[in-house]
Amino acid sequence: MISAVSNIPDKHNSSEAAVYPISERAIQAASETAEIKSKETVPQTKWSETDEAFYQGLLHLSPNDTAAIETYIQEFNSTHSSPYHSLAQQIEVLGKITEKLTDDSGHQDLAKNTNAILNSKWGLEMFTSQWMSEVILSDGKSPEETDW
Repeated sequence: MISAVSNIPDKHNSSEAAVYPISERAIQAASETAEIKSKETVPQTKWSETDEAFYQGLLHLSPNDTAAIETYIQEFNSTHSSPYHSLAQQIEVLGKITEKLTDDSGHQDLAKNTNAILNSKWGLEMFTSQWMSEVILSDGKSPEETDW
């Protein structure tokens, strides 16, 4: 949240009669916020052996075949003691892998298609969450009944 107190004086919090435009105040507040955020540390997620095995398997797939990537995710879940059964877990690992592939210049096509699958899973999770919240909040009545 942007603090109401600013280092830029105005006629309300200073004895000076100068008035500063809101654009200057906004820039000042943004730089103060950026300084605070830069001091915060973002925790790094761990890269597990399972993540590495999953990543290495992805590298052997055709980078332009999103169906093969999706099939690989399902097969990996069925053949390993995989931690990627829920959508949230799949989204997390696909995010880490997409970031790693994006950093590697030799795998841009695979990164693009892995990102597409990541986005579709994220969209599915959002849809499911919205649908579940509507079901829970409806008191057991369908939207059709409520509309009537």
